[in-house]
Amino acid sequence: MLSSCAKDENISPSSGSHSSFKAPEGDELLLSFAKKSLDGRGSAYTIDVLASGIVLFNGIENTEFRGEIKFEMDRDAAWDIAFEMQNQGFYDLQDEYPSDNGTNTTRATVLALDNENVKEVIDQGDAPDGLLSIQKMIVERTNVVELIGKE
Repeated sequence: MLSSCAKDENISPSSGSHSSFKAPEGDELLLSFAKKSLDGRGSAYTIDVLASGIVLFNGIENTEFRGEIKFEMDRDAAWDIAFEMQNQGFYDLQDEYPSDNGTNTTRATVLALDNENVKEVIDQGDAPDGLLSIQKMIVERTNVVELIGKE
């Protein structure tokens, strides 16, 4: 539930693609999901999950909550997302899935770290079901559905 989330007053809204929040020293990025509207009508936001369980949400446009918010989820639950991504074959996905017809209106990027290796997958509209499932899992398990609103 988001009721336990508190807005960090030190975080200012950002129009960048990733949060401007600086992680505490020693706290590493575990995974990131960014969704961008290409036509200005869809939602645009980022979700960064740190290894400690800190979640950084940045509602950029067409989201219920606009701006940046920081909250904590259970550390083990954060790592469970990363492990589930691996189990669902995230590291075997292509690096990019272009639009099948050139008329896509969103671009989604999922980034994950496996030890020191970084894997980034860009979805420009023709992603396989496995990648769509991972995107949905990140949104649901980080409890940001209410911050995003209706997509």
